[in-house]
Amino acid sequence: MSVRIEWHGALFERAFQIAVSKEVQKSAEIFQRNLSTALRSAGKGSKGKKGKKAVHSPKGSKIPYTITGTLARSWSVQKTQRTGDKYVSKIGTGVKYAIYLLRGKGTGRRNFLDGRLGWRRKTLKMILARLEAKRLVAAAVRSLK
Repeated sequence: MSVRIEWHGALFERAFQIAVSKEVQKSAEIFQRNLSTALRSAGKGSKGKKGKKAVHSPKGSKIPYTITGTLARSWSVQKTQRTGDKYVSKIGTGVKYAIYLLRGKGTGRRNFLDGRLGWRRKTLKMILARLEAKRLVAAAVRSLK
């Protein structure tokens, strides 16, 4: 009796890279979806009079009254790109005031990207679960069958 073992390392490596690329893409989509949800659930403010800035929440208020509806709908996720051993999927928007609202400073303005916020902590857990090594290996092995 003899046993023959074949190792297709290059084939598995390629399948693993494809699995990583897909999961990075899905992770970016999770971030985009959760950011949009956080922006949609924010307090709404008035647009103000013509030529004036948007009205923000009162001094000392924890509720961010900002106009975030358009910003919440404007996010797009780029396809994952590999550069060396790094996989990158970018999330972007064409809304010019995005950085002002996302990293709002000062009274009554909220930094929507603050890592201490609940949606950010939840999103990080979701992304880490998607990028778990066992999950990636299992996806690569499944694609070889």
